[in-house]
Amino acid sequence: MKHLRLGREEARSLSYQGQEHEPTEHTGTEVALDIVVIDPDAIPADEHAAAREIWMQLAGLAGPISEFRNTLSLLNLALGSMREDVDFRDRAAIERQMTISAWSGIAGRNGAIVAHGFRARLREIRKKSEAAPTIWAKLDHVARKEADELFGRDFGQIIQVRNTAAHPGEMTSSDEEKKGHPLRKRFEDANMDVDAGTYLEGVVSVDGAGTATYVSSYQGKPVAYELSDRTVGVLENVAKLYKAMFHPLETPRDREIRLWMAEMRECGSG
Repeated sequence: MKHLRLGREEARSLSYQGQEHEPTEHTGTEVALDIVVIDPDAIPADEHAAAREIWMQLAGLAGPISEFRNTLSLLNLALGSMREDVDFRDRAAIERQMTISAWSGIAGRNGAIVAHGFRARLREIRKKSEAAPTIWAKLDHVARKEADELFGRDFGQIIQVRNTAAHPGEMTSSDEEKKGHPLRKRFEDANMDVDAGTYLEGVVSVDGAGTATYVSSYQGKPVAYELSDRTVGVLENVAKLYKAMFHPLETPRDREIRLWMAEMRECGSG
């Protein structure tokens, strides 16, 4: 495994460096779309609009999870196509490598934006729930705290990463910005060794186990998130926990239907 020592210019232009990458196989399992219906008789009429908004946001969690999974597929395609035995006298081969390298950067940036959008939906669900006192009082807050902690462990820097991914040009658009975002300290991980004073404009770093991490520098510090099968699973589990928050508000009939559907899916997968 190579250990890269990067100066300012190399890190600025780098999208991917390291060993040949064998793409991991993802099952493609969709997050279970459990039907979560808040019993209108369990809440006052002035909270019905909030309940409808919550239902729409819960249903909408499946979209970013699917896109995050597809983004991982693009990254795996790019990393699986990279070669280290390129003849640098072959201009066409070099251009192909540069194109493939760009794909990995595109995947890294898009994954950050998608994960940030997923977070925005979670925040909207919480905001609407907090504004409805009866709904908030009946929530499963153990599930809520578990979901928030789970998301925070892997995506705790996603706001900062998303800012660098969505606005890369702005980070170096002025002398003031150029001074604010380069690394204040040397940064080192399993694949990179980056000088202080370097601005990381979105680097996909792959460790010896083949796990990809998208790293940028923001306000002088490295910020990152992992784009992998494991973090796809994290988003899926967070979505399931957020839906479980509202199970105490279901009617007995809706709960019976939801459990029956879950049983049918389990039988089908077996």
